Amino acid sequence: MYGLVAAADLSWDERRRRLKDGSLRRVAHGVYATTPRPADREAGWRWDLGVAMLACGRDCVGARSAAAAMWELDGFEVPVPIELNTPVSSRHRQGGVHRVAPLEPMAMLGGLDVTGIGQTLIELGAGLTRRRASVNDPIPVRPDELVELAVESALRRLLTTEEDLLELLRRCGWYRGGARMLEEVLERRAFGAPATESYLETRGLQVLRNGGLPPGRRQVAIHDDSGRYIKRVDLLLGTRVVVEFDGRAYHAFEQDHEIWSTLSGEDYLVIAVTYEQVSLRPDYVVRRVAAALRHDVGADGPGSEPRRQAPRQ
Repeated sequence: MYGLVAAADLSWDERRRRLKDGSLRRVAHGVYATTPRPADREAGWRWDLGVAMLACGRDCVGARSAAAAMWELDGFEVPVPIELNTPVSSRHRQGGVHRVAPLEPMAMLGGLDVTGIGQTLIELGAGLTRRRASVNDPIPVRPDELVELAVESALRRLLTTEEDLLELLRRCGWYRGGARMLEEVLERRAFGAPATESYLETRGLQVLRNGGLPPGRRQVAIHDDSGRYIKRVDLLLGTRVVVEFDGRAYHAFEQDHEIWSTLSGEDYLVIAVTYEQVSLRPDYVVRRVAAALRHDVGADGPGSEPRRQAPRQ
């Protein structure tokens, strides 16, 4: 595993011989390496995780932030803190090692054992602090927003379902660290709502929510008066305010000009939001959408029903 060997896998004579000839070097208590630590940031972090797991013992698995990074969940780019789970019966009390009972079978990712996706999401909120969710996103986000980013990406990639997470929450009880935060995140989204389609879309929804705007409806199929399908939009607010999130440069929206024109012809107000705007100018995004909503309410009334749209898919 990443050129790492546990002392228990080597005889005393072999260990002494290889240490002497330089083909083996000690990197932690009971852990030896046959290769140098990788210079690449991600590979180096995985190497460090492997060292910590071998030093902890064979029953240790990557957990919480470390497991989320191994699952490649949004908001948990490496390097993140190395956290491990070990059985309740273990006497290991090293920092970053949590003695908990497993909730589900572990998974092997990249040659390393980590907690299953459900247990990872449940325990993820325990001990999280406000921090940046991405190296490209300078705005720190709250722990519950980090969990939300992870949940949406897990649902998007079909790693789990809302039903499975709720069942696991019911089984583990609220004593499990992070369980209440996951429950709050799931309650925040309408049950059965489509998962967001990108990191940007999740962050955009968080920015709008933090700005006091209504949640709207995700992934709504828009049709014209004759029933002809026009486009599935990222977010529909009010009766006719469409918000589209796109990580491309702003000028790239030109290729969607025909679709935007069609939606505008159907009396929809289209707001294109870029990654740079969400990351660097969240107040500007909120002001634009809020202004559009005021115009929408003024035109149709606050109690209007949505027009020309198919049921949510």
